[in-house]
Amino acid sequence: MSDNDRLNPSQFAYGIRTVFGRELGAYFDSPIAYIYASVFLVLSCTTFMNSFFLDGVVDMSAYFDLLPFLLIPFVPAITMRTWAEEKAQHTFELIMTLPLLSVQIVMGKFVAALCFYALILLGGLPIVAMLLWLGEPDLGLILSNYLGALFLGAFFLAFGLFASGLTRDQIVAFVLATLMGFFFVLSGHEK
Repeated sequence: MSDNDRLNPSQFAYGIRTVFGRELGAYFDSPIAYIYASVFLVLSCTTFMNSFFLDGVVDMSAYFDLLPFLLIPFVPAITMRTWAEEKAQHTFELIMTLPLLSVQIVMGKFVAALCFYALILLGGLPIVAMLLWLGEPDLGLILSNYLGALFLGAFFLAFGLFASGLTRDQIVAFVLATLMGFFFVLSGHEK
């Protein structure tokens, strides 16, 4: 199917859903996803708990201040295999010959990575429950911080997918995406 062919919205969504299901299943087929999620949650939650007990404030700002720095290495770990593995295993040509538009394939891969990231991000919700039990945190601020973290992760995922598409080696894709993340995080922070 060429990019000039017109699809109705349900056909377009079906193509994205097909690629999404394949990619999301690939994340959970290996133990790497569970190890990744565990390490990320342990690092993010323990560093928050350290600052929480030192400051004694019912607030999640320390968690969200640290999050961009944790995303620098962790988001490229999610995306490094996306296109690089397809090229290394010579399945890229097979995927591109499927009766799908290129945008459907890219969107399916991106949405799968975003859902995986969102699931890991939701692992921090027990902190919110703890804060509600201990006091009255600003839920609007917490919700907006989670939304911002989701958008920041989507941004990191986008250039991680881009870096993965540039090479057939997963390690090179990881290093490129990490360098891009490092540049973007440090360019937005004050001294």
